[in-house]
Amino acid sequence: MDTQSSQTKENEVRLPHKEALHQTTHDSTGNSSRCFSCQSHMPEGADSCLACGAMMPVISSLHASQNTIELGQPIRISWSVEHATMVWFEGSDEAIPSSGQEDIYLRENTRLVLIAEGEAGQVEQELTFTLPAPDIRRYEVNDRQIDLHYPTIFSWEASNAEIITIEPAIGEVSGLSFCESQLSKPGVYELRVQNASGEARAKVFLTLPNPEINSFQILQDHVEPGEPHLLHWEIKNTDKLRL
Repeated sequence: MDTQSSQTKENEVRLPHKEALHQTTHDSTGNSSRCFSCQSHMPEGADSCLACGAMMPVISSLHASQNTIELGQPIRISWSVEHATMVWFEGSDEAIPSSGQEDIYLRENTRLVLIAEGEAGQVEQELTFTLPAPDIRRYEVNDRQIDLHYPTIFSWEASNAEIITIEPAIGEVSGLSFCESQLSKPGVYELRVQNASGEARAKVFLTLPNPEINSFQILQDHVEPGEPHLLHWEIKNTDKLRL
């Protein structure tokens, strides 16, 4: 078996990248920002505004159960924010609680940004998730010789495969781990698995044995003129017969 790889739902949560709802205003030096409440200059990293006492929000925790995406498996996100008047994920207009957790389903490399806004300004923190290219662990058939009277059974094991096809003749088999197909042509049958990060391929070569005539005979010892002849034959590996 030859294998090659290339790099790059349940209740699926998609997280499109959009601009944040609010943007912090920086001065010309880039080393300070303006307080949202009184517009006074605040040194970078300040916990509160020295002029009005407004507090900056603090993202005390942002955690993911894993950073590697497994298609069809949830990733649990948990967060906790203090001194915030509004909290949301970039790309969503829906506010979320200051602390909580959520299961998300991802299908591609994703950057998830948590944004918290308070009286003095806003802060953000991000998580990144990577989808590995799919991998073929096993690809085989029940018999590498095609039997014209019985289906060939293909079976495989693949990880992180979103689209699965077998060519020629069979087509897409996504969501399956085996399939049966009645074949009549020998050659290479290629398994191809894909996701947003890349693809992997594996091949099997199937042969079709030459047809065989095991016997061909007339069963009667004697036939009178005009009477039918009773013929008998045994053949293998053929789908057409001509007398």
